[in-house]
Amino acid sequence: MTITSITAPFVHSIMPNGPFQGFSPIHLFVPLTLSGVVGALHFARGHNIRAHSKSMLGVYIGGLLIARRLTLLPGRIIHMVFFGH
Repeated sequence: MTITSITAPFVHSIMPNGPFQGFSPIHLFVPLTLSGVVGALHFARGHNIRAHSKSMLGVYIGGLLIARRLTLLPGRIIHMVFFGH
């Protein structure tokens, strides 16, 4: 997830002339995912298992479940790959 979040800003061909300099709203998950991973590492190093668990759960829900659903919306490349035109 960290590697995907780092490389995601370089993928901006969906809205090249959009209002956000080529970024789509799904790119908002990049800083959220990275901050969640950094927080999880911080809590793991501090032996705070409960906070680490919550942080990783948030990264999983936000970074995988919600973002995945948004990438499957009609008009997105992944939607076209899986479902055709």
